[in-house]
Amino acid sequence: NIRKVRRKHLGPMPAFNALGAAAFSLRRFDTTDRIKRTHRILQMETRLFGRSGLKLSVLGFGWGAVGGLMVRGSQADQERAFARAIDAGINYFDTAAQYGDGVSEQTLGRLYREFKPRNFIYGTKVRVPKTDNIRATIVSLVDASLKRLGLERADILHLHNPITKDGAGNFLTSDQVLQDVVPTFETLRQQGKIGVLGFTAIGDTPD
Repeated sequence: NIRKVRRKHLGPMPAFNALGAAAFSLRRFDTTDRIKRTHRILQMETRLFGRSGLKLSVLGFGWGAVGGLMVRGSQADQERAFARAIDAGINYFDTAAQYGDGVSEQTLGRLYREFKPRNFIYGTKVRVPKTDNIRATIVSLVDASLKRLGLERADILHLHNPITKDGAGNFLTSDQVLQDVVPTFETLRQQGKIGVLGFTAIGDTPD
């Protein structure tokens, strides 16, 4: 066995070094095995997203304007960041029409078409302005987002408005959400334009 270890992994050597060489090789095998185990441990963890059936990475990549990379960064930096995220096992990317006035969505669509990652899930958001026709406005906003993205479907569509008791400004009441937003989202889902309905969970808390 010692001779086999020597021939296969270390090449010819004096006989008096064979025992030490075998011990070294065994230590090397053990180290390699630990590295492999560590690599498995460090692989990106994924979890089921509620009852949607989507399996998302526990870390997502936010494309908001706070960091600004995907809104104001150079194309080269954007490509490197996207490629690094894919290599790290991130498969969920979060954007919105409000991020850079649509620039974030355009960037995400461009990089998706350029890299064509196999495991790619994204969510975008719709923020309804003050309007007398919430349903028609949502449809128009979603169509505009999909056009900027260059995609036919949003995996997850979030309502971006805060939900409050009085619905002042660009806020919505719970009645508006239940009577107008949810039915419109459901219609869009049936049309194949969105996959999962979501909320950004901002607004008033219950009494």
